[in-house]
Amino acid sequence: LMDFTLDEQQRDFAASIDAALGAADLPAAVRAWSAGDTAPGLKVWEQLTNLGVTALMVPERYDGIDASPVDLVVAMERLGHWCVPGPVTESIAVAPILLADDARSGALAAGELIATVALPPD
Repeated sequence: LMDFTLDEQQRDFAASIDAALGAADLPAAVRAWSAGDTAPGLKVWEQLTNLGVTALMVPERYDGIDASPVDLVVAMERLGHWCVPGPVTESIAVAPILLADDARSGALAAGELIATVALPPD
């Protein structure tokens, strides 16, 4: 029997993300980001860094949390709910895995690096 219930720590983590993002003016940040002004969105990213979201999948040796995939899903679901601007999936889920053995992972964890992923055309 599989249990898909989140534990108390995961529920608290989701609640802390909700509290931080609920206090942010996300609609204005999204509008500004889409118009080329990333400053308000970067303030949101700073809050995510303070909560440890940007460090979730980064290895501990680079000051990351090395969290479980479930913790990542908890965070990503909340970020999607709040429509956080920017390359969320790439920076928080993909780049830490691609850069797992790279010191730049520390910059991802610290919120100093926001990454996007692109593939060359076929």
